[in-house]
Order: sequence, then structure tokens, then C-alpha cells
Amino acid sequence: MCCARNEISGELLILLADDDTLIRKYVKKILCDAGYSVVIAANGQEAVSLFYTTEGINLLILDIMMPKKNGWDAYKEISGQNHEIPAIFISGYDESFIDVDYNKNSFIKYIPKPFNQQTILDAIMEAVSQNSI
Repeated sequence: MCCARNEISGELLILLADDDTLIRKYVKKILCDAGYSVVIAANGQEAVSLFYTTEGINLLILDIMMPKKNGWDAYKEISGQNHEIPAIFISGYDESFIDVDYNKNSFIKYIPKPFNQQTILDAIMEAVSQNSI
């Protein structure tokens, strides 16, 4: 976990789950450089486990297609206990894999891969501002 904090990120703790090692490293670097604290999971099952064993997670960034448990199923399991945790889904697949209307649900955002640094940071800021994190 990287633990740097700055005035923009505040106390935000992000759970990042992606089965691609390079994507995890890329996104972790972006988030840590921006001052966010990050915990990392390699699949959806690990993400659920980390969520329940790590205090203070208040934003999820989940790949949609992962082994053991996909990102959407992981989100549904986590949000079953905490209905107001925002999630940003990242995927090389289109958003039709998630059965939700993004325009009506301020807790869920979708970013197609590949994405750049500014895209992910903008999505985080939008999630923070819309959900009073």
C-alpha cells in the first residue's frame, strides 16, 4: 500500500483489483503519485476479502473480467454490505457486461481500457464529488 496523502486526496483509500499485473502497476503508480492510498487485489475474490479485512476503503476500482470472481460480482457482494461505496469499473470490454445505467447511478462509473492518467484521476474526482467521500 502506498500511503502518501495530499490536500486533494485527503483520506481516500482505494481498493484496486485487476488480474493484469501491468495494469495494476500502472494504475497503482498513477494513484500513489496523486497521493492516494491504495490496496491491491489480483482478482475479484481477493478484492472482496481485502475489503472486509482492510478498514477504511471508500472507493473501488475494479476490472470487469477477472478470474475467481469478476469485478461486477465482487462489487455486488461488497455493496450488499455497504450500499454507498462508489466503484469505477475498468475493462477492455464494453460496459454492456454490467447491467446498470451509469447515468442514473452516481456510485458506478465505467472507463474503457486503454485509458490515460487524467481519465482515471477525473473519474476519481467525480466519484469523490458526487458521493461526498
